[in-house]
Amino acid sequence: MPRKSHEPTEKDRKQVMVMAGIGLTHDQIGKVLGISDETLRKYYSQELDTAESLMNAQVAQNLFSIATSKGSGSVAAAIFWMKTRAGWRETIKAEVEVKNEPSANLFNFLELIEKSKSH
Repeated sequence: MPRKSHEPTEKDRKQVMVMAGIGLTHDQIGKVLGISDETLRKYYSQELDTAESLMNAQVAQNLFSIATSKGSGSVAAAIFWMKTRAGWRETIKAEVEVKNEPSANLFNFLELIEKSKSH
């Protein structure tokens, strides 16, 4: 008896969008739907191609809303946004005392670097 052709439903499309958006593999999504990778790509290529971008946009929109609010977590969200989107970074300032011995200078400098990494 021939196998029944797959007919995607709106529910299936939404489910594929969510699963692809959160990072499930095509194989994993196919297993959930009970279809092969080939069938998945045939019927759900649009969802597979756009899911990650749409999910990232939703998360970014939510993060932006939190960052621009006065609620709990707004400062951390704003700092995260500025570091990842606006190039902010934390810097470490190290002062080095120069001595007459070249090897001592290098040793002191390397020691300061190691100390700054442990903080």
